[in-house]
Amino acid sequence: MDANPLYIPEILENILSNMDMKANAVNMRVCVLWMRVAWPLMWQRVCDTHHLRTFLKLLAPWSNDGVLAFWNKSGDDLFEAPPTEAQWSRFLLCATWVRTLRLNSLDNSLGFGLQIIITRCPAPLLLPNLTVLECGGGIDAPTLAHCLRLIHPGLRTLIVRQGLHDPAQLPFQAMRDIVYIEIPPMLLSRKVVWELGKLRFLRTLEMGHYWRGYVKEMMRW
Repeated sequence: MDANPLYIPEILENILSNMDMKANAVNMRVCVLWMRVAWPLMWQRVCDTHHLRTFLKLLAPWSNDGVLAFWNKSGDDLFEAPPTEAQWSRFLLCATWVRTLRLNSLDNSLGFGLQIIITRCPAPLLLPNLTVLECGGGIDAPTLAHCLRLIHPGLRTLIVRQGLHDPAQLPFQAMRDIVYIEIPPMLLSRKVVWELGKLRFLRTLEMGHYWRGYVKEMMRW
């Protein structure tokens, strides 16, 4: 008798990878095999505020003022405390599965929570397999600065649409294998173009239609 294809891990992963976090949260309850396949897939693409909040809650619950917090034994008061070793281990395991992080808008509490985590963990090691980092216009400057610390040599796509005013925030040395970059045109300078010209795998630089020819001329210079 032929085996059910839904119990072949490779086929199952190919199917579940096309589903969102909510669907895979349900798929995890089918059986042990489905749980092992669906659990990593839930965190491959963190693409909205709800998904990011759920991801960060793996490390600690949230207080009403946006601080990652723990309840005391009586359950009455909140206090901020470092996560336990077991909580960090679980969180860092899930962090290794994240491939895409899209932050198009963050509320104050979510941005502050993300800053706390990045501050307490070596940023390049936090999402070691991240290949796409996209920061939209709804992110405040401090949160954006922390997010840029997530850049590591394995990153392939970087999109920063607004809020980046200082080229020094871009760690060009850690971007050596990047393929696609989209940054605001106000960052354009000879120094930035010089650094971009040293990125050997860069194929696409998006700074708006008006600037494309100018960038090519400066790179040629």
